[in-house]
Amino acid sequence: MKKDLFVLAAIGLVIAIGLAIAVARGALPLLRVFNPLANWSLTKSLVVLAIVLAAMVLSERAIRWTDRGLPWPSATLEWVYSSERAAHIVEDYANQRPQAVRGVLIDSFAFIPFYTLSIAILCFVVARGWTSSHWAAWTVAAGWSVAFAAAFDYLENAGILAALGGVTTRLAPLTYGACQLKWVIACAALDFAIIALIARGFGR
Repeated sequence: MKKDLFVLAAIGLVIAIGLAIAVARGALPLLRVFNPLANWSLTKSLVVLAIVLAAMVLSERAIRWTDRGLPWPSATLEWVYSSERAAHIVEDYANQRPQAVRGVLIDSFAFIPFYTLSIAILCFVVARGWTSSHWAAWTVAAGWSVAFAAAFDYLENAGILAALGGVTTRLAPLTYGACQLKWVIACAALDFAIIALIARGFGR
């Protein structure tokens, strides 16, 4: 799982670097995108970002607390491609399946909204007031792109809940694919925001 995550994070970084180079060279069109924080003060924006980040950390801790005593973390099925392997993991949960479901629900109703909002708000804050229209526009676009990461994450969780609920484990390949896309998009958006922040610091 960790090895897969590192690979996906690396792919996201490559995408972010490639996009940043294209933006810096003016190779991409100027986008018309809405920055919801454009008229916010920097202090207000940073306070909101800090609150959302804190909520994200708390929700992640809540998932870990809920997962205590489980043979597998509740998110394990997102990394399983084989339907047969998924079925074995579901069997391992035995009568603890409701506990695993709670972890997935916390992820769905708390962690997903807060981690995607954190990345989006970071992008919007970086782009706020930036005089370089290309950089600002594409940084805002990166912020909006995490909506796709959230969509894939919810698709993934639907597959996990179907398996844990005894409906079917045949959605494992779909769940796995959604997981891969989610991580690539989220990592690419976060990495691009960091690169954009550095570029802004150098007066791009």
